[in-house]
Amino acid sequence: KKALEGTEVNFAGDVSDSKTILAGDKESTLHRDVFTLFFVSKIVSPSFFYALFFFLFQMAILYLIGWNLLKDAPEGNPLKVPIRTSTEVTIAQSLALFVSFITQQDVITTIDMLRLGYDHDVKEVFKAATRTKWIMANICRFVEGLVTIGISFIFIIQSTDVLELFLNFAAVQFVSELDDVGFEIAHRGYISGGLERMTKKVIGIKFQLKSKRDLSVNGTDKKEVKSKYVQRFIFSVVMLALYGSWAFIRYMQETGHYQNLECNSFNVRFGDQYFDFFQAQSCNTEISDGCPWKNRTRPFHYGPFSDSYEASRDNYTGTLELENKRPVYYQRGRKEGFGEGSPPGKISYSTEERAWIFTVDGVTKGPMDDSGWLLRSPPTIDSYSLLEAPSSEWSIWTNFLVKASPFDFTCGECNADVDCNYHGKCVQKQCLCDESWVGKKCQTCAACSELSEISNDNGGGNYYLGGEEQEPLNFFRLEGVEVYERPVYYKPGTSLKSNPSLNPNQIDSEFDTYPNGTIELMFYAGTRFYITVWLEFMADPSIGMQAEDIERLRDTFVDFHSTWHLDDNKNRSIAFYTPVVDNPMPIEVQWNQYKEASLAMYSGNPSTGFEVAKSLSFDCAIENEKNK
Repeated sequence: KKALEGTEVNFAGDVSDSKTILAGDKESTLHRDVFTLFFVSKIVSPSFFYALFFFLFQMAILYLIGWNLLKDAPEGNPLKVPIRTSTEVTIAQSLALFVSFITQQDVITTIDMLRLGYDHDVKEVFKAATRTKWIMANICRFVEGLVTIGISFIFIIQSTDVLELFLNFAAVQFVSELDDVGFEIAHRGYISGGLERMTKKVIGIKFQLKSKRDLSVNGTDKKEVKSKYVQRFIFSVVMLALYGSWAFIRYMQETGHYQNLECNSFNVRFGDQYFDFFQAQSCNTEISDGCPWKNRTRPFHYGPFSDSYEASRDNYTGTLELENKRPVYYQRGRKEGFGEGSPPGKISYSTEERAWIFTVDGVTKGPMDDSGWLLRSPPTIDSYSLLEAPSSEWSIWTNFLVKASPFDFTCGECNADVDCNYHGKCVQKQCLCDESWVGKKCQTCAACSELSEISNDNGGGNYYLGGEEQEPLNFFRLEGVEVYERPVYYKPGTSLKSNPSLNPNQIDSEFDTYPNGTIELMFYAGTRFYITVWLEFMADPSIGMQAEDIERLRDTFVDFHSTWHLDDNKNRSIAFYTPVVDNPMPIEVQWNQYKEASLAMYSGNPSTGFEVAKSLSFDCAIENEKNK
């Protein structure tokens, strides 16, 4: 059985042109890679260390690739799987998975070695080729092959482009063949003469292939299972593991799992752009019967839609609601709006426009408009969330299609306390702000509980009374209420000139008088601060603001939207407003007086109205709160 036939063997390493054959019914050869050198070489020999070096070299490259692919992976998505992939990428992934396995020769070779098993005959030529080293060599080969398949799998599932997918896949396959390259370099004599002779000896060996070698399987009453079935079983298991994992990931993508892990709340900021929707009386709405906006005369301003936008979720399951396979974002998460005839801003993806769009239900660009969008991103087909949408070059309707400027959006969620500016705690991606701090990122200090008027054109008197000096009252913070991420302040109008004969719903056009007990409110409305007079919340001047009055104010601001609940509301009149500002507080800003007949703040042309600049400013009334 062990006799050598037909050739001479030089055990110093030289092999003649004819090859050494170990007797048997079929022939096989040793695989030409460094793992075979690992198997047949003495442990302390140069060829052994050469083989070990190449194995570690391969593993180091694969580790670096894997580390780079998985570093900074978000919580819950350790493989950094994209939210979704296009149809062509999905098809390419399914093909690449099959190719990645059938071209992985190290795994295939290991399966073949398992079928053949260890043959003692090889020790007649290589004394150091023990069973233990055979097992170790095949383990190393199999591990390297599996790691290569694993890295290829990560590349495949992370890809969002077909060309990128196959380029990355080809690079990993090249790394997996370095063990073969190392063998060939040694065989060509580039390393040393000893390695060259050892590789030639490996190439020159043929040994017995036993056609009916069986493997015993434990737990089956020592039933003998043909090795070919074991070979097919291992092959099938690896293939099923690859496609099963990929199918599971595809299912998670389709059901929005990875979208859940992305940012689903955004801070959106518009500029002061507008268009003549209400003036044109374009009542194209399904919000309610008739036209809820028929009495409006002012332009439609985008500023009040500067707000937080949250992805819509199912009320029962909590899963994301998708349109065109993408989330839909509503202003403050208010899908149902802010009351009848008061729809929210909505950001969604349009397959017709192939872009992200901003819409307000019922508001259109004009009678001929059937698309309904007011703001549109540049064309994009590969962005599956607002986080992936283009951040610039959006177009906005202002009676003409122009560039939206300024317009931006940022993620409004937190990942750590630093995202809350250390003014609160980050809990489940939301900032829970400390006392006296408000905003999505706890960025606005609301420690000042009272604001006092420090100057005006009349030298400090109450600014409404046309030069009649009175001691101004302070504005008080409405505790527990914030609008557009800023605090709200109120002032009971008990010091205003009383006129009992004045109808409570009537406002003098010169703003000289108000009914006694009116309430004034100071708040931010998306792009600017307002001071308004609310006649509907008249307090008894003899007793001032009571707890129930404060609670009514709080309830009003739960659904407050300055577009729907301020404009053209005869019970809520604008008295003063600031230019477009981003200040966290209404301090150190210029104020302009607004009169009922004026459209200057909307038209941008002061000569068309009665806009009067006032040297009016406010400061924190409580000294120890100023520096907070």
